[in-house]
Amino acid sequence: MLVEAWPHPLEYPNGRRLVAVCSYDCDLENPRSRTGILLAPVVKLPASVGSQREAEILASAKVVDGEIGYVWLFPLVLPIGDDGSDVAAVADFSAMATLGPAKDAVSALKQNRSWEMTDESRTDFQRKLALFTTRGDFANDPESGRS
Repeated sequence: MLVEAWPHPLEYPNGRRLVAVCSYDCDLENPRSRTGILLAPVVKLPASVGSQREAEILASAKVVDGEIGYVWLFPLVLPIGDDGSDVAAVADFSAMATLGPAKDAVSALKQNRSWEMTDESRTDFQRKLALFTTRGDFANDPESGRS
């Protein structure tokens, strides 16, 4: 289930690749009525450890002073190091792809699910994904309900 255009998604030691599901919950609950499932590859954080850019990307999930940086990247810290240590990564919205048929994709995703976001992280993810896909200004109105 790897999309050729994806730039080297992170892998578990067993070779499984990591993705973030970007589709609505109803797409996963009712896959028969959907054509595909929207996924973003999870890739290595594109910054050097300890750099200012790393700090900026890791902080970019939240709106700060009405602005949000690196709108195409959603920062994640995952326990996927060889020794179980945390690894900084990002879901890359600029490389999203729809995989289908939806029923087959949902089955594979549910079998291999590793993590779920907290409600707060899910809201941040939704807001940033909405900003990326619509080029909207939802960051300035977090109560709008449009994220």
